[in-house]
Amino acid sequence: MRKRLWRLFTFTCIKTPIAALLILTGLIAGMLTLMNSIRIQNYAKVQGEMEPAGRGTVITVQGKYDFSGIHKQDKITWYVDENEVRLEGTVINIDTLSAESSKLVIHAGNTNTSAAKKDPDTAASARSESPVYVELPLGKQTVFAMLFNKGAGQ
Repeated sequence: MRKRLWRLFTFTCIKTPIAALLILTGLIAGMLTLMNSIRIQNYAKVQGEMEPAGRGTVITVQGKYDFSGIHKQDKITWYVDENEVRLEGTVINIDTLSAESSKLVIHAGNTNTSAAKKDPDTAASARSESPVYVELPLGKQTVFAMLFNKGAGQ
């Protein structure tokens, strides 16, 4: 009887908590590894101007923005305000106008422009009335950094 009670005591009070601690330690280590390996891209919504050009449409974004993570031939997402359709454009040019101001030129293309409008017949009137928004990539940040505010990431 004594041996049986001792086995029951060691199993419930010694072996089971140690196993539970090992399982919890493994789960926490796995979650921390996963949270540090997943990166989330952040974007800024910036208003731009749409202008017709020779071979399509050009969107210009000008102001105090950081274009350091953007390079020529990168794909940038843009959309018209009243429409929820996101379209891609290609970066043509990046200019630094002054110490505080920069200019980004995006080629939207003819097909993208007509697809962005609700009614193709009113494309010319909508071009001057509807604001165009561009989503600029700000940088990547890990899930751990976002949850615990550990810096801006890349």
